[in-house]
Amino acid sequence: MVTTVRERDGVEREALLSSGAMYNESPGVVCVDKGMDAFVDRVGMNRFHYVLIGTLGLANLGDATEIISMGYIIASKTFTDEFGDNDDEKRSLTVSIFFGMLFGGLLVSVLGDNKIGRRPLLLASLLINAIAGVLAAMSPSLWMITVFRSIAGVGVGGSVPCLWTLGAELTPPARRGYLLTIIGWFWMVGSIVTSVLAILILNTMHLSWRVFSFTCAMPSVVCFILVLFYIPESPRYLLVKQRFEETAAALNWIASYDSAQQHITDEELIEHHNSMNPPLSRSALGEDTSGFGVTTAFASFYRQVKSVYGSIKYRRTLLLLQSLWFCLSFSNYGLITWIETVFKKIGVTNPFLAAFFFAAGSLPGNILSTWLIETVGRRSVMIWSMALGAALLLAFAGQVANDLTGTETPSVVLIVITAALFNGCATASWNALDVMSSETFPTSVRSTVIGLQSSSGRVGAMVAQLVNATLSSYPFRLLVVAAITMVFGVIATGKLPDMKGKQLDDVMIDGEKTSDDDERTDE
Repeated sequence: MVTTVRERDGVEREALLSSGAMYNESPGVVCVDKGMDAFVDRVGMNRFHYVLIGTLGLANLGDATEIISMGYIIASKTFTDEFGDNDDEKRSLTVSIFFGMLFGGLLVSVLGDNKIGRRPLLLASLLINAIAGVLAAMSPSLWMITVFRSIAGVGVGGSVPCLWTLGAELTPPARRGYLLTIIGWFWMVGSIVTSVLAILILNTMHLSWRVFSFTCAMPSVVCFILVLFYIPESPRYLLVKQRFEETAAALNWIASYDSAQQHITDEELIEHHNSMNPPLSRSALGEDTSGFGVTTAFASFYRQVKSVYGSIKYRRTLLLLQSLWFCLSFSNYGLITWIETVFKKIGVTNPFLAAFFFAAGSLPGNILSTWLIETVGRRSVMIWSMALGAALLLAFAGQVANDLTGTETPSVVLIVITAALFNGCATASWNALDVMSSETFPTSVRSTVIGLQSSSGRVGAMVAQLVNATLSSYPFRLLVVAAITMVFGVIATGKLPDMKGKQLDDVMIDGEKTSDDDERTDE
């Protein structure tokens, strides 16, 4: 956070520097950087951040396998032999995980910025995902599978705000966009791993879908162990909670990976805290200090949500990001879970192999977005990748139309390449959106707003499952609807700020007034 302070008589620049603050000067004005970034930069980039990216990336990979596996399961012969090939039942199954993700995202929104914290909620989410995934694989009936898939969705939905919040808060500002994009890469790895497992387990070895489902739950188990032993709580979160000893311990944990790093004391953090104007405090977070319980958590959540939506500075940004999550989830998740069915409908002889190439298409999207996010910016990557993705969906739809009308013999290779390139564009869009969602809002409400954004995405994904189940017999219409949704996303992105190279805010102190303030002023 940057606070602007006008010089007064007797206030020397040297005094500001001696307090550990950093400043930039313009005539008569000293801009004092009093955020947590000074401490994060002091710790710097070291081996811990590779452990962090690998661990949070594995969490993202586990989310991918849990979501994408459902498409392979409902298309597998062992599943249809056991439960039949009813589109309504398949729709219930595909919707179930997104329903759970909606609930999990909202739950973490309530709890993540309060007294529980990011790390414990990430651990709980991973454990829920793993246990429910295993139980779904063992379930004897369709309704039990649906229930456990919904519970697994709670874990997936809960892990998303936590992993991206931790990623944004534990990485140095200069490398933040790059490192968060690398975490996004693991979604591609997860989709490819899921495709390879489907080809081996379901298509080559002809084993039960239950073996495949059980295997896809294992990344969450491994990630739970890694987070438990190697990832600390966010020092930004601990500082705004005034837990100074724990903040120092977390920073020193990170610094311990580099023996040359200086030790950070809680006294330094207290001095930093007391120098803030206004100080970082629980009142700044809108938190009730009287205790903690369900009622207190929801009351605090309500205040935080009200403060964000009531803020002139943040309200429009949050609404635009929520609309982007909806549009991208509708088009991308809607296609991911039905791509095997679409390939089967248009006569692709090996839909599992085609789905593998579809998943591999995210590789160029990851490579390009990793480079471009820190060069041209997040917003530009988002606009161009969604626009190109919409064009590719329309090209895909054109190939499908030729196949259905018989006016031209379609090229299976061209269909698969077009679909794969779309997936690459969608991947680049997700990388840019994940970075923008993680760094646009202050630490005090970051988990809350990421939960709100991801919940909007779950609504989009659920709507897509309902729409696509209806349109699965009409692949052309399905693809056109997804393309139109991407176009709406392009329009929304143009109004968003770009945080490339900027520091993260720690508390939500709107120098700009809220709408409530305007009403009081008018009176």
